[in-house]
Amino acid sequence: MRVGKVEGKTGAVILAAGISGISKGTMLRQELDTLREAGISPIVVVTGHEEENVRKELAHRKVIFVENPDYRTTRMFRSIQLGLNALSGKCARTLIVNGDAPSFSVDTVLALAAADHELTFPMYGGKPGHPFCVDMDQLDRILSYDGERGIQGMMRKGLICAGLIEVEDPGIHMEAREDDSLAQIIRYQQESIMSCPIRPELKLSLARAKCFFDEDLAALLLEIDQCHSLNTACKNLNMAYSRSWKMFKKAEEMLGCPLITKQVGGARGGGSVLTEEGRAKLEAYQQLRREVLAFAEKAAERLF
Repeated sequence: MRVGKVEGKTGAVILAAGISGISKGTMLRQELDTLREAGISPIVVVTGHEEENVRKELAHRKVIFVENPDYRTTRMFRSIQLGLNALSGKCARTLIVNGDAPSFSVDTVLALAAADHELTFPMYGGKPGHPFCVDMDQLDRILSYDGERGIQGMMRKGLICAGLIEVEDPGIHMEAREDDSLAQIIRYQQESIMSCPIRPELKLSLARAKCFFDEDLAALLLEIDQCHSLNTACKNLNMAYSRSWKMFKKAEEMLGCPLITKQVGGARGGGSVLTEEGRAKLEAYQQLRREVLAFAEKAAERLF
């Protein structure tokens, strides 16, 4: 049984499975930075070609990895299906981001996240571009489609409806297919960065004598809550299993309560689930982070 739609939250799927002669690292990091700045979470990266290298490039970026083992023989739509399926029940909308097109702006992301179409494409100069946004109410329809031309085929057959929103963002049309187009994108991004306001970036940790609860642990708890398996959560987040146990041992000792518990048998089989105390501590950490960030943003605006 699929988990219900999470009100208001917007996630993202970055398509990085395809073969490309251009290094993906720079582009993927830029896309993640833009998505994070816009408050997009969770983020799935669909891997395929150079899968191990992509995981290493993004090892500490707190993303969920999903591999498309058939990337050589399937179209991009298959990667979209795999990425969307990994976000089932985790968000209300999902941005679909082409890994070769990193120049979209934060404002474009926010505009897409606020739209209410089944599919939403940004448009600049009368021409649509990337990324686009999917309402997760359409998930079953997208996952079950096996016709031609993927999303475009669904639109042509009237299986899903699309809307356009105007944005002031020429970056939605930029794709890095060759080295010269990548150089153009890098120049464009450097110019765009200098036009952005200064903002705070926070890495919030809880500590007594030493840190025991940070963003890595919060991401791990969130993933366990979705997949009900510590082992799978570690794999999705590219985290060593031994490290996860050390994190839990330290946090549970400092908090004086268990954060997860093993589940035996049942409809889902064995696995791990959050305890009531674990869920409460995670929610408290998330609320603290929101309040600290809101304060920091006001202070940055005043001081800079």
